[in-house]
Amino acid sequence: MNKLFLVAVATFITAMTCNTFAQNEVDQRVQNQDARVQQGVNNGTMTQGQANRVEAKDQRIENRVNNGTESKRAANRQLNRQSRKIYREKHGN
Repeated sequence: MNKLFLVAVATFITAMTCNTFAQNEVDQRVQNQDARVQQGVNNGTMTQGQANRVEAKDQRIENRVNNGTESKRAANRQLNRQSRKIYREKHGN
């Protein structure tokens, strides 16, 4: 009984640690993308409306990861799409 309990606790701690790392990575990516968007607004290559849409989408992705309803892999895939969208909007493509 004690071994089973210890294994369960160790598994839980490992899962929580991995989830925290995923949250931190996604949070950092969202912050970086927000900085890129603000740079685009400041230099005039993006409108504030475009920036608001991109930032709202990034926030939804971040919230789903933090709530545990989306995996890190899926979030990274969506953030990659968002990054390409930021590039296209900043460069007029």
